[in-house]
Amino acid sequence: MSLKRKFQYVYTISSAVIAAALVLGILLSVKGMDMLTNTLDNNEKAIELYRAVTKEHNTLKLYFEDAQTILPEQIDEVRNDTKRILKKIPADYNGMNEEQYIVIQSIHNTYDSYDTIYRSITESNLSEKEYRNAIDNCYKAQNYLEDYVKKYESITVSLGNEQYNGQKKLFYIIPVICIIIAFVVIVLFIWIRLFMSRSIVKPILMLSDEARRISMNDYSGDDIIIKGDDEISLLIKEFTEMKHSTKNYIVTLKEKHKVEQQLEHMRFEMLKNQINPHFLFNTLNLIAGTAEIEDAVTTEKMINTLSRLFRYNLKTQTSIMPLEQEVKIMDDYMYLQQMRFGQRIKYMCDVDKECMDELVPAFVLQPLIENAIIHGLSSSSKGGLIYVRCFKKEDKMWLSVADTGIGIERDKLENIRRYIDNIFLSPNTKPAAATENDNKSDADNGIKRKTVGVGIGNIAYRIKGMYNNSGIKIYSVKERGTVIQIFFGNYSK
Repeated sequence: MSLKRKFQYVYTISSAVIAAALVLGILLSVKGMDMLTNTLDNNEKAIELYRAVTKEHNTLKLYFEDAQTILPEQIDEVRNDTKRILKKIPADYNGMNEEQYIVIQSIHNTYDSYDTIYRSITESNLSEKEYRNAIDNCYKAQNYLEDYVKKYESITVSLGNEQYNGQKKLFYIIPVICIIIAFVVIVLFIWIRLFMSRSIVKPILMLSDEARRISMNDYSGDDIIIKGDDEISLLIKEFTEMKHSTKNYIVTLKEKHKVEQQLEHMRFEMLKNQINPHFLFNTLNLIAGTAEIEDAVTTEKMINTLSRLFRYNLKTQTSIMPLEQEVKIMDDYMYLQQMRFGQRIKYMCDVDKECMDELVPAFVLQPLIENAIIHGLSSSSKGGLIYVRCFKKEDKMWLSVADTGIGIERDKLENIRRYIDNIFLSPNTKPAAATENDNKSDADNGIKRKTVGVGIGNIAYRIKGMYNNSGIKIYSVKERGTVIQIFFGNYSK
């Protein structure tokens, strides 16, 4: 049942109960007032009739005994008043009891006889004896009339008392009805309050508490259990489903992030272990040959340099390092390479002092220098120069590795650039996926990672995942050399 329909039912039931109680109270009040009004009205008429008859009797007696005291106009006024009152009390058998009917009928008949006698006195020329007899008959008629009126008054008052006593309990019922109405209204208001509290207020408060708990990333609260199918119930059920969906989504994100961190760590460990076997083999041969032909000073320096390189490789557990440490390892690496290739390879390093304390990805320069030697300089008989620069520009750190080697062919260079651009344009960076399968094609252009190289691909994934506003630029001219520039903003993870 919908919330709107529930309110309609509550409103209808409450209105019906209150209306019924009010109508009952009004009907009882009207009945009681009507009975009381009739009783008082009948008593008033009976008393008024008695006073009018008595007044007429006294006035007529004075008129007959002393005509000079009472004027005929006064007699007519008194008689008209009596007739007016008698007209207000007709002999109605249905409107009064039998005794009242008999008495009021006698009053009307007696008054008619009295009126006839009075007219005969005033309108006829009677002898003195006849005049005396007519006056005596008139007094007798008035006496009978007064007796009947007294009896009628007595009967009317007695009946009024009986009716009042019979209906007196009604006047006690009316206050009781009012009390019952007030009690019913109070009970209805309490019921409406409980209904509102149970159906609206309590569920909304529970929903508010649960929402406040969820806003603090606390999803451990029990689900809100509510019965019904109204709007509030549907809202709470939908909120509970949304809570579970959000909780599951957060758990999934945490698990995904944890897996990505593990894969990143594995990829980084793999990168640290990617030391070219040819380099190690040639370096060891060089150390052995040098030990035969010269003193141990150079040999010791080479061995110390190699040991520092291995030590840095094996002991570095973090993914970022100060640039100063990277430059030292790069110098050690280039010393060993220069000992290997002799004067064929020259090395220059230009690093701004303000950049020395900046955090950069670990092993970010060594793979680029190694690629420059292997792919750019080693195949050239005249060798060349490797120039490393580190500087800040427009709130970004720039790392540049340039060589004067054989360069990169145009088609291959375009493929490498597209591959690198796709890495930085992709919304989700997944470094481990780059090392799973060297033959896996890029979704957009089908570039194989063997064409690009493991080192620069891994560096691109690391830069994208670790820094804001990052990227890699590659410039190359055939037979003139190659420049690789890495730039990145603030550290983001």
